Amino acid sequence: MPSAQMNDAYQRAIEKLPQALEQAYTTLVQQGPIPLEGTEITKAMLLRLRAFYLSQKDIKEFLGKRVAGAAADFFVETVLFYLKALNETHRLGFEIASERAIERKRNAIRPDISVWNHDELVASIECKTQLGWNRDQWQRAFESREKELKAKHPRARMFLLVLTTENWSGFGDNPKVGKQFFVLSKMWPSSINPDKIEEVIGTPCTPIEKLFKQITKTA
Repeated sequence: MPSAQMNDAYQRAIEKLPQALEQAYTTLVQQGPIPLEGTEITKAMLLRLRAFYLSQKDIKEFLGKRVAGAAADFFVETVLFYLKALNETHRLGFEIASERAIERKRNAIRPDISVWNHDELVASIECKTQLGWNRDQWQRAFESREKELKAKHPRARMFLLVLTTENWSGFGDNPKVGKQFFVLSKMWPSSINPDKIEEVIGTPCTPIEKLFKQITKTA
């Protein structure tokens, strides 16, 4: 059997992903400024992440893989998608980037997501799926990175966005919650019941809308 026929259907499905993403983006921005009140964007993000997690779980089981595909990059892409829409529909005039160095030197910090006003860094977002692996050191690591970032861009604001509180204790009563530290869900996306999604984004979680509001204030 020719190799083209062996991979044809799956290959076409993969090739259509960028087009589907662009179409989804166009549909979103055509609806006007994305809402910054409520939790509609947070719910949309979690449902997209749920679809990714479930698809990777099925692929893992079908192929007999030991570990499912990593979700960290897809999480960053999802935040980028909606932040790009925020920038366009609210006419903020920023440049949104990922893994862009904050200065031209070797080993410079490259935030997961950065927001630029020409050559000035105005905000950065570090995205983590969870913090259980670094439950005792995450804040020290964050503050060290923030200090290094502000040495080059003093006016820049640095945020930490975590997908879920599962596997760690969360931010607790830290006064930076909802201002600098954000967590979206009480569950892994694959465990979310779409009909009860409101239940997983309540306290101690903080919807992405609150983070996006902080971004708009830097414009």
